[in-house]
Amino acid sequence: MSSDDKGTDLLKGIMIGGVIGAALALLYAPKKGEELREDIKKRSSELMDEAEKQFGETRENAKRVFDDTLQKAEELQKNAEEKYRQAQEKASELMKDGAEKFANIREETEAKMKEARERLDKLSREGAEKMAEQERAAQKTTSTKKTASKKRRSGKDA
Repeated sequence: MSSDDKGTDLLKGIMIGGVIGAALALLYAPKKGEELREDIKKRSSELMDEAEKQFGETRENAKRVFDDTLQKAEELQKNAEEKYRQAQEKASELMKDGAEKFANIREETEAKMKEARERLDKLSREGAEKMAEQERAAQKTTSTKKTASKKRRSGKDA
């Protein structure tokens, strides 16, 4: 049972109870029959008018509360949708920034690796050249020693 049904049932119960109570009060009052019927009719009418007024006010209040709640729910939904949209935009921006940073780091790393390879190649060539120079110098020294040794031997033979 909904709260509207409970409110309506409560109002009906109040109206019926009021009418019965008024009728009993009038019945036990010391009045003439015609006067008593007139009082019952008048009081019943007053109670019905009051019940209808209360029912109308209650219905208006319930409608106002419902409309306010609906409006607040719609506002909350709009706010939630806006927050969701903002979060999506922020996530998209962060992903784009992250991709750009990754690309920059990758380019920098590749450039540094290329530079390191070039330096390593240069050092390797320089090292190879120095080794070749030292080898030539060693061969020249060996050759000079052999020649000197031959000259000494030929000088001893003579």
